[in-house]
Amino acid sequence: MTTQEERAKRGPRMARTSKKQGQSKAEAAPEPKIHCRYDTLLDVACLTPHPANPARHPDKQVELLATIMRTHGIRHCISVSKRSGFVVSGHCRMMAAKKLGLKTFPVTYQEFRDENEELAVLVADNQIAELATVDGSRMGDILVELDRVDYPLQLTALTEEQIVDYVEGPTGTPRGTSAAEKHKCPKCGHEW
Repeated sequence: MTTQEERAKRGPRMARTSKKQGQSKAEAAPEPKIHCRYDTLLDVACLTPHPANPARHPDKQVELLATIMRTHGIRHCISVSKRSGFVVSGHCRMMAAKKLGLKTFPVTYQEFRDENEELAVLVADNQIAELATVDGSRMGDILVELDRVDYPLQLTALTEEQIVDYVEGPTGTPRGTSAAEKHKCPKCGHEW
C-alpha cells in the first residue's frame, strides 16, 4: 500500500493548530503581513460598512477568516467607494480585522458613476464567487497533498466533512484505491 493510500484510509488530520505552546491569548500577535496592492492603510475604525450590503457574515465565518489572515497574511484589500465612503467589497475582511484588533487595513478607493453602479458592484461582489463550481477530483488531490506535508487543513476554510468527502471521492473510496465493481439488477435497478 502506498503512503497516499494509507493517508486516504486514515483520513485527513484536522487537529493541528499554529498556536505555539505556552503562548497566551493576552500576548499580542504580530500584525499580519500584507501581500496585496492598496492605495492606503486606513484606520480600521474609519471603515464604514455599506448600509445596503445584503451579505451577513456569521461569527464562525469571521473567526475563520481572522485565523486565515493571521496565518497567511492579508491577501485582499477592502474596496471603499470614493462617492459614498462606504465599504463596497470586503465587509467580512473588515470584521476579521476588528476581531484581530488590527489598527489599520489596506484599502483601495473605487470610482462609481452613481449609486446604482455602486449597489450593482456591491451585489455582484457577493454573488460572483457563488457561481463557481468545484472539480472534486482536483480538490481531493490538493487536500491529499496538503495533508501529506502536514499543512493545517482547517486553513482551507473547508469543514471536516467536506474534506473527507473530497479526499474519499464520490464513491466513498479513498483516493489511490479502487472501488469494488458495482453490479445492478436489470429488473429492479438495485445496486450492490
